[in-house]
Amino acid sequence: MRAPHVLDTLWLRLLKSLETRLPATVLDSWVRPSRLLAVEGDLLKIGAPNKFSRDWLAQHHLEALHAAAKECLGGQPRVAVIIDETASADVVASPEDSPPVAAPRGAAPE
Repeated sequence: MRAPHVLDTLWLRLLKSLETRLPATVLDSWVRPSRLLAVEGDLLKIGAPNKFSRDWLAQHHLEALHAAAKECLGGQPRVAVIIDETASADVVASPEDSPPVAAPRGAAPE
């Protein structure tokens, strides 16, 4: 595993490489919502926000992800697309961010 800023920098390099391999709509819809979670030896772990995204990336764009990793890192890197467990926690609103719930009609005021 590497420091978060190193992972962010490498992810930006991978995205730049992918811009030449994938249409912008694919990048925006499927790749950009993901992030590089870890580099362990020659294995890059890319975290997708949910199972559907993970499966779609793995089935349709793994070759492009691998080519971008090879371009950025050299050698024969391996790429695994996994579910980013922290992504779903990021989108859950905290109670203080949620608007207050209105009292049902006809309810007596407190």
